[in-house]
Amino acid sequence: MKGLHGRPRLSKSNNKKSKALHKTFFPPPGKLPPEQEVEEIPKTSFEFKGITRELIQEVIKKLKRYKAPGIDDFPNEAFKWCKDILVPILYYLFQATYKLGFYPDLWKISQTLVLQKPQRKDYTLPNVFWPIALLNTWRTQKVASILFLDVKAVFPSVNPERLFHILQKKEIPKCMVDRLKLKMRDRCTVLCFDDFQSKQLSIESGLEQGYPLSVILYQFYNSDLLDSAKKQNGETATGNIDDVAIVAVAETFERMHKILKSFMTRLEGAF
Repeated sequence: MKGLHGRPRLSKSNNKKSKALHKTFFPPPGKLPPEQEVEEIPKTSFEFKGITRELIQEVIKKLKRYKAPGIDDFPNEAFKWCKDILVPILYYLFQATYKLGFYPDLWKISQTLVLQKPQRKDYTLPNVFWPIALLNTWRTQKVASILFLDVKAVFPSVNPERLFHILQKKEIPKCMVDRLKLKMRDRCTVLCFDDFQSKQLSIESGLEQGYPLSVILYQFYNSDLLDSAKKQNGETATGNIDDVAIVAVAETFERMHKILKSFMTRLEGAF
């Protein structure tokens, strides 16, 4: 269905609606930058020591009560009440998945709650909804200016292969990157809205919105943009998730403007 300005509208059929939302929430991965083929990967800066019983206990301790469970319907309260029984089992389970290089298919399936963005005029458009994933628990004599950038479609736009490459560039241990590759391969989700639950839909790219690990991974993914600022030229970049601020400091307004223009147009900058 087409609406105003040719934009697609959601069908009244739940099956067709879920397909349109799936296409909006989980687009295919984009092209990789050509320099990735020749970039050298540095040695890792620390050693991954695996998952311990103490770490599992600490995670269970921090789980919040009365949160919606994932597709396995296993509530956080069960982990808290039965931790003495579950911790030994979970420990050997995680040890086995690492040693065998195996990531269970069930752990790759998420429920995606479709929530309306507030104060929108037209809710027949697929881009006015949020996908929230439910995974299984587990001062000087100078002038300055700030340019604020708002990155659209932050989590859905992540290219997995680029993410893996950046993590290795940041000296993350290979075993951790390999583990993430297993997790992000052959993922599926089930869209939930209006008391309707879609069939399993594949996810080729992106990070799950609402999943704590996605926030950390995107900070790595977006780090090249922040690192591209050249302090010797009067540039500073800072940001969190989709909000990035570029600060330019110079002796004159004209110079300050040139700094911002350079950052936004050069190949090593935001371009």
